[in-house]
Amino acid sequence: MSVNVGVFDSKIDFSHKDLVGAEQNTSDEGNPDGHGTHVAGIIAALMDNYTLEQKDSITGVAPNANLFGYSKAEHVISVE
Repeated sequence: MSVNVGVFDSKIDFSHKDLVGAEQNTSDEGNPDGHGTHVAGIIAALMDNYTLEQKDSITGVAPNANLFGYSKAEHVISVE
């Protein structure tokens, strides 16, 4: 069973080894500062995805989640 999760943050790097296959749909055109990828990994990092050179690995809280990436607003405009 998988769940759909929307991530509203900076751009997500869906080519990251822990997130391959998690992208479902995205309007993620923002700045790739790494924070969105970090948040997405906490949610959906694949289980047991490590190499012999890099033996540390994490598993997200929902490794089968479908991620929908949305970039956060760069500026907040207040209307008075």
